[in-house]
Amino acid sequence: MCKKRLILGADYNYVKKILILTYHYPPLNVIASIRAQAYAQNLHRHGWAPTVVTFDWQERTGEISTIEAPKVEEHEHYKVIRLGKGKPQNQYIGKFYTAVNYNTGVFDVTEELLACREMIDTFVRNILHQETFDLVLGIYSPHFHLEQCHWIYSKYDIPYVLDFRDLWDIRLTSPVYSPTFKERIRDFYIGTYWRKWARNALFLSTVSEPYAEYLEQLCMQTAVTITNGFEADLFKGLKVIERDVFVIAHVGSFYPEQRVDTLFAVGKILKERIDKFEIRFIGVKNEEMKSRIGALTAEYELNEVVKIMPRITRGEALQETLDADVLYYPAWETNTGVYSGKIFEYLASGNPILVAPRDNGVVDQLIEDTQAGASFSDDPALISDWVMSIFHGEYYVDPKQHEIKIYTRESQVAHFARLVDEALEKRE
Repeated sequence: MCKKRLILGADYNYVKKILILTYHYPPLNVIASIRAQAYAQNLHRHGWAPTVVTFDWQERTGEISTIEAPKVEEHEHYKVIRLGKGKPQNQYIGKFYTAVNYNTGVFDVTEELLACREMIDTFVRNILHQETFDLVLGIYSPHFHLEQCHWIYSKYDIPYVLDFRDLWDIRLTSPVYSPTFKERIRDFYIGTYWRKWARNALFLSTVSEPYAEYLEQLCMQTAVTITNGFEADLFKGLKVIERDVFVIAHVGSFYPEQRVDTLFAVGKILKERIDKFEIRFIGVKNEEMKSRIGALTAEYELNEVVKIMPRITRGEALQETLDADVLYYPAWETNTGVYSGKIFEYLASGNPILVAPRDNGVVDQLIEDTQAGASFSDDPALISDWVMSIFHGEYYVDPKQHEIKIYTRESQVAHFARLVDEALEKRE
């Protein structure tokens, strides 16, 4: 199925065509979008010509447009096709229909996702009548991309890889996961269909080793780790803006499973030791976390110290990351397989990373391997002394650059491409 094509200046003389199915894509400002974009932007270095099929996200509203005709963007090394969300013809929504849908493998049961599913199903069928592809990459979430890859394989015999940027429930890899009766039913149906859709995949890829182990056991299929990461030129063109206030910053979203009270205990100590000091929570969108931060601010009497800042553009978030004196990351204590994409951007900044509480898992290992900061349990006095050593210029982060470079998007996509080539060779 490979089409020969001469590429001047490259170390290969043909391009293989890959169809990437992804719900999230820029300008939607979430880590899932950046992961998909990294595949599109970097696979050409390894002999692949990507065609991305996604949705027409609007930067200002963060919503999908209602365009009727696909919008095609031709880039130097890849193509992006954007679809509108349309209107679903059969809206099976509600408790009864949710049960019916689950029984047939339809797990994306909001009105918008049902509409998007219909749009992309129709488009994929049309494009496969017009073009041939050597590989399909389906990125979860939503679930329907997994099903589409399985269908394409059964209909056209095109090999596929399923990429999981997350699991359907973040608690699944936790040793203390205790699902309710309804959750056990949900887990049974989703697990059953994931096994079916993964059965003929070349392999599965996901963001951490514990996730890969979980997927291998669930799907009885090879799973590899392709972490999130950062672009090698992420901070290109940005300069540190000097200011007279010492800032500990958390940049981006976080969730109720992440405990932040240790930082407030540290803040209470530091406000007596540093004249101008702030703790900034930038871009918090979870309402429960906003309420918790507000309550902790009052409890620890940090009204003049804690700043909750609204969601900002990615460029502004990168500037805040670069300007921070310490970058804060609260790990999931009960789930050793979770780290968000933001921690990799923290790595790229070169600023010291404070992990508290620690997870005794992937986050602690990342900090240890890269020497990019320190992980702590609940010891506010010890953490405060560590922060003060940074404030006084007595402690300098000396990260291992060769370890950090492993986590560039370019390196992770290169690893992915090697695995695909090896799997395709075995298939032949």
